[in-house]
Amino acid sequence: MAIATGIARLACQRAHEQAIRDLLKAADRLESASTPELAASADGRFHVQLAVIAQSPRLLASEMRLQAEISALKWSPAGAATSVPETLQDLREVAAAVAAHDASRAEQVIEEHIRRIVYRLIDVKLTIEHAVSN
Repeated sequence: MAIATGIARLACQRAHEQAIRDLLKAADRLESASTPELAASADGRFHVQLAVIAQSPRLLASEMRLQAEISALKWSPAGAATSVPETLQDLREVAAAVAAHDASRAEQVIEEHIRRIVYRLIDVKLTIEHAVSN
């Protein structure tokens, strides 16, 4: 979570008008995603775009690694960790916070988004383990 919130804070500090427009477009791409794979791709692109705006090569590399690791789990139909409407709302809220240079709000939305996904993935894992053990 520290990587994502650090990226959000720096993006709020460093975003310029074109970067904000690009971020909003990246969020909007999720709306037209018709499969979990397309949703995962659009979601990942948004997070990478946010990291690009933050202008930190180290954080960008970390974010790319994290997106590669969690994307399949996050968008797996079996996992149901998130949905397009829910994630789209979160991404648009982050983009709006970046546009307003409101680092506290951007961090808050990112934290809530990550926490919700992690809790759902844990719930799915425990449900599967319980079903297997019975």
